[in-house]
This record gives sequence, structure tokens and C-alpha cells, in this order.
Amino acid sequence: MLALYSLILYSLLPFILLRLLYRSIKNSAYRRRVKERFGLFKSAPQANGIWIHAVSVGEAIAAVKLVKAMQSRYPQRAMTVTCSTPTGSEIIKQQLGASVFHVYAPYDLPGSVKRFLKKCQPAVGIIMETEIWPNLLHQASRSGIKILISNMRLSETSFRRYQKFPRLISHSLASVDHIAAQTEIDAKRAIALGADAEKVQVVGNLKFEIENKGTSETQYSEQLKNQIAPERAIWLAGSTHEGEDNPILNVHDKLLEADSTLLLTLVPRHPERFESVYQLCRQRFATQKRSELDNGGVLKTDTQVLLLDTIGELDQFISISDWAFIGGSLVPVGGHNILEACQAGVPVIFGEFMSNFKQIAQLVIQKGAGMQVADQAGLLRSCSKLSNDADKRKQMGENGLALMQTNQGALPKTLKILDRWV
Repeated sequence: MLALYSLILYSLLPFILLRLLYRSIKNSAYRRRVKERFGLFKSAPQANGIWIHAVSVGEAIAAVKLVKAMQSRYPQRAMTVTCSTPTGSEIIKQQLGASVFHVYAPYDLPGSVKRFLKKCQPAVGIIMETEIWPNLLHQASRSGIKILISNMRLSETSFRRYQKFPRLISHSLASVDHIAAQTEIDAKRAIALGADAEKVQVVGNLKFEIENKGTSETQYSEQLKNQIAPERAIWLAGSTHEGEDNPILNVHDKLLEADSTLLLTLVPRHPERFESVYQLCRQRFATQKRSELDNGGVLKTDTQVLLLDTIGELDQFISISDWAFIGGSLVPVGGHNILEACQAGVPVIFGEFMSNFKQIAQLVIQKGAGMQVADQAGLLRSCSKLSNDADKRKQMGENGLALMQTNQGALPKTLKILDRWV
């Protein structure tokens, strides 16, 4: 089965490369460092280290918390962090810098995987969330590498997709030494796919872990607020996808009728959309780019929309907002991480399409930390409520912080699993 899978993947390679080329038209970063995707890179980390794979932005953010904890706990071990997207790469480079060895993960081709593992020679491999790559897991197991799937999340969509290939997936999961699942549902789905029940453990969600902000980070947030809009209310629409920007701008137009000084910070999910969304905004509103404010630039007093066209600043801009809407949820994408707003003590709004974060969304609503809306009209009603009620904003923010604090614990449980091998 594995041989057939590899043969099919090799036959699809020209189309995979064409897709990479197509994506590079809008984001040139996709055509850089292509060799890394085949396990070809010059330098290498110290052998017998720890390798962590985080496919994109969401996984990378969770991985950063785990990596920092491991660096403190296992200072003698070199850390290799891989990802699959340029945005994930930017997060890793910004948050971890030279403290880790970073390359793109190899394509799941036998040759690419073997080259990668031979170069890096990790003793332990950690795969974040939902990545089940048959060749990668098989070759890692053959090389004697202990594999942990950490923070495992199996949405209904992913579960059904994997069920179409039962023999391949069960064989892959047999190569995994331990699975740290977010919830009981995720654990049961992993077992149903063929994972050994004795190797599956529910530990909670790493995204609930709160990073204590140092003095410098707190000062930076204060400086950012003073630079952006010290005397103005701010609402943020983050991780937006195509089809969401127009409804958000329509809502902002209505909100400005009640408060002409209100500022919207709009954050497209993908960098290749920055310019097109900027052009959309400036057709209707006085708009500036975040990149224009570098080197001491100040937001103009008449600016109505600030487009965040930088990577790695979303959480900082959430922290200076009065409330936040998290995208990928007004259109059928599956949603994005709404806990970033809860961690900042900021009320959060999200749409009906939250299949990737279904349980988290239910918990956030139940605890009074967020609101779910069905469409543009619902978004306007929720934003209007929060805009007019400072006490409600304060209470929802406090509820979000309490939610984060009471659901922590995944990080020490994950480290306890790793202690067996490191």
C-alpha cells in the first residue's frame, strides 16, 4: 500500500510543482527554497536533537510555545523546526530566530524524506495537530526516531478523508509512538483510524497555554497603542479570507455613522492578498498600510482602515483592540484560532463556519467570552453592542482570560510524555 501511495505521489509531482509555481505568482516566497522541500539543504543541526513539524501559521504558533518550554527543559538538545508554508516560516523565524534550525519539511516522497532524516538525525520527532504523512512516519520509525503527534486535532472533515484510506492510515499510525489528543473526540477518532488505544492520551489544547508577557512586550503594546491610535477605539478583523472583506467593510461603514473616529485594523490571512485587499479598502475608506508606519511613522488622524500587511503582529494588534472578529468563519473555511483574542482579554466575534474549532467555539460562547454570528447583519449587531457597551467588553474580556486559565495543562502533560524519550 505504501509503495502504491509513493508511486501515485511521484506521478503527481509535476502538478504539485505547477501548483507551487501558481501560488508563487501572488506570493514569490513559494518559489524560494524549493530544494528544501526535497530534503536538500547545506547546513544541518546537531544530531540526536528534537524535530518539530508545524504545517502553517496556527500550528507554528502552538509549536513556538512548546519549543520554548523544551529549550528550557532540555537545553542540551538541538531543535529543528519545519513547516510547509512561507507564512509559517515567517512566524518561526520571528519567534524563534537562530535558537532553532529551520527548513521547509520535505515532500512526502521516500527519497526526500530519507535525505531530510539523514541530514537532521533527530532522536525525537513531534508532528503538530493533523499531519499524517505515511512516508515520513514510516521512515522516521525505521530510523528509530520516537514520534509524538502533539495537540492532535481531527475535525470531522479530516476524519472522513482519512477513512477513505484505512490500510494506509492505520499503517502510518502504527509508526507513531504516542498521540497527545486535544479532546476525547479527537482521541476516539484517532483510535478509529487505527491508532493503538494504549498510545493515545487526552492532554488538552496547547493553544490554551498563556505565555507570560515580559516587561518589554508589555511596553511594546503600550507603544503600539500610542503610535496607532491612543485616543481612538479600535476593532480588528483578523485572518480574513476572500468573501469576508466586503461584509466587514460594510459593517465598518455603518459603525462609522455612530463613531466617526473608530478605526478598523484589517488582517488578511494570506500575504498574497495584501495588495488586493488594500486596493479594496482605499476605494471606500482612508486607508494606510502597517508597513508604511515603520521607522516611526504615525497613523494619520483621518485614517479609517489600517491594513496589517506584516507577518507575526496579529496577536499584538489584537491586544490593543477593543474587540476582534476572527475570519475564515463567515465563509466555509472552518475558522481560525479565536483563543488569541481570549488570551489578550479581548471580546471575540466569529462566524458560523467553525468546523476546525467547533468545541473551542462552543466553550467560548458558553463562558461568555465570544459571540457567533451568521452573516453581515449579525456581525453589525454584535459590533454595535460591543462598541456601545464598555462594561460588556470588559466582562467578556475577563471571561476569556478566565477560560484560558482554567483550561491550561496541556503543556506540562506533553513535556511529561517527552521526558520518557529525552
